Amino acid sequence: MTVKRTRKQRIEYLAVTLAAYVSGACLYSLLALIPHTGDPNFPPVLLLAFFGGLLPSGVVSGVILASGFFSKKSTAFRTTAAFLWFITLACVLYVGIISLIPYGIYNLVKIVTEPKQSSL
Repeated sequence: MTVKRTRKQRIEYLAVTLAAYVSGACLYSLLALIPHTGDPNFPPVLLLAFFGGLLPSGVVSGVILASGFFSKKSTAFRTTAAFLWFITLACVLYVGIISLIPYGIYNLVKIVTEPKQSSL
C-alpha cells in the first residue's frame, strides 16, 4: 500500500530531518575540540560532522516513516510490535538511517517536479 504524501508533508519531512542533521553535525564536530593525543587515526572534523549528522537525522527519519507505517496496520500487528519492541526499534532505526538519503532525494525531486497546488 502506497502512502500518498502531500507537498507540505514532504517539505516538513525535509525540514525536520535537516534540522536534526545540522544539530547532530554541530554536536559531533565538538568532538574535534577534545585533545586526541596526536593520534593520526583520529578522523578529521568534517568527517565527524558529516557522519555525526546522519545518526540523529536517520533516527528522526525512521520515526516519521514508522509512524506512517504503523498507523495503517492492525491492532494485533501493533501489539506484537510493541511486545517485541527491541526488534521493532532496531528495524525502525536501520530503515531510517538507510533510507534517509534516497528518500530525501526522492522528496526533493517530487517537490520540484510536482505542480504546486493552489489553495482556494
